[in-house]
Amino acid sequence: MLTDRRQSAAAGRDLAETVAAVVAAGAPRVLFREKDLPADERRALGERVAEVCAAAGAQLTVASDPTLARWGQAMKAGGKEA
Repeated sequence: MLTDRRQSAAAGRDLAETVAAVVAAGAPRVLFREKDLPADERRALGERVAEVCAAAGAQLTVASDPTLARWGQAMKAGGKEA
C-alpha cells in the first residue's frame, strides 16, 4: 500500500484507519510518503501508521525522510529512539 492521506480523507477516513483496514485485509507492507507535511506533523502521522503496522505485523517503509525512517527502525529494533 502506498499512503495518500488526501484519498483517505475523501473517503471519510483518517489515514491510520485506512492503513488498518488495508493491512487487516492482508496487505503485507505499507509505503509511507506524505512528504508534503511539515516534519512534526509527518512524524506524528508516521508514528500512528507505524503503530498500526506493528500491531498487524505489516512491514513499514518510509520514503523520502531519512530521519523518520531511522526513528522507525529504532522503534522496530527495541523501542529506543535514535
